[in-house]
Amino acid sequence: MGQELLDVIAKLLKTCQVMALEISGHTDSQGREEMNQSLSQSRATAVLQEIQRRRVSTSNFVARGYGESQPISKNHTQEGRETNRRIEFRLLNTLKSSLPNKS
Repeated sequence: MGQELLDVIAKLLKTCQVMALEISGHTDSQGREEMNQSLSQSRATAVLQEIQRRRVSTSNFVARGYGESQPISKNHTQEGRETNRRIEFRLLNTLKSSLPNKS
């Protein structure tokens, strides 16, 4: 399912005009905070690389890991933890102010 969903997302992104996009990785609160931060960054980067592999221009995209800092559900249930382990795509307001300096 994940690869098929990335195929659909990549196809959609190819039809869009130039835009700034953040791919954000999130985790639940299980484990150490530092580990979750690293895991969320790795997940976001992996999604970015998969989109690049599908020949989508990603020069205005950024992958960011937020670890456990932005939960959307309670972490005291299995269902809540599963909901918090996610990738989100977010349009950024401007190209220059939201992307990291690449110099």
